[in-house]
Amino acid sequence: MKKIVISLFLFLFTLFLIGDDTRKVTRNFPVDTSRQVVIDFHDSDGDITIEKHDKNEIAIEFVKEFKGSNGNSSHSYFLDIDPVIEFSGNQLRMEVKYPKNWFSLSFSRVDVRTRILTPAGSDVKIRVSDGDARLADLKGSIQATSSDGDLAVTRCRGRLALTTSDGNIDVTEAAGDLYIRASDGDIAAQGTFTAFDLETSDGDCRLVLAPGSKLDRDCRMAASDGDLTLVHPDSLAFVLNARTSDGGIRAHTRFDRTSHHSETRLQAERGQGGFTVNLRTSDGDITIEGKS
Repeated sequence: MKKIVISLFLFLFTLFLIGDDTRKVTRNFPVDTSRQVVIDFHDSDGDITIEKHDKNEIAIEFVKEFKGSNGNSSHSYFLDIDPVIEFSGNQLRMEVKYPKNWFSLSFSRVDVRTRILTPAGSDVKIRVSDGDARLADLKGSIQATSSDGDLAVTRCRGRLALTTSDGNIDVTEAAGDLYIRASDGDIAAQGTFTAFDLETSDGDCRLVLAPGSKLDRDCRMAASDGDLTLVHPDSLAFVLNARTSDGGIRAHTRFDRTSHHSETRLQAERGQGGFTVNLRTSDGDITIEGKS
């Protein structure tokens, strides 16, 4: 009975120590929208959201949250997480710094997230080592890299260069040039594009070209181990060069001329004067669909 009482006391004492702790940092920087606004962001263990701001300023909200025992080393780690923010001449550089050589066996949890509002025409470069990145309603050049996390881009226009080593990439209602690399994850993209170059080593890739898409150069989709799906508007002229090493090719569209058609290879043309679209997968199926 004595052991039960002691255990109950320790349990209640632990509950007493456990508590939430939230810290927030907000900063605002005025910008001159007649000149280019540039954002360079880096976080090794947190999520980032960057969205359009209707004001002539960059607004930053950095939040870190702690759940667990305030008396353990995890809370000290939490307190030492520090956003380093530099702004000069329309350029913002922000890096979230974490304590080095830290280890804990506690059951605490630390969450870090950043939200940046910026004028739509800003150029954005972000690097996230272990976290998700979301970008919306931007019109500048975007370069986003995640080592272990998903990338989501919505209603962005311009040159989009997206890379993830272990995560999915989702692009919706976008426009411009699209460049994507995924080592271990799926790619899903939809929008009005003038060029695209998509590749995944281990995952499926689906691209939907919205009405109004008009290619201005040769384009490609590739997968080492995954299926490829290309959906195009009926108005798009292009030369198709599709090949799979281990899979089949399904064409649910009309071609005006076909030079080669087999189970694993299709060379055909729609319209006149279109650029070449190369589709390659080593282990997977290829599907081409027309859409009015």
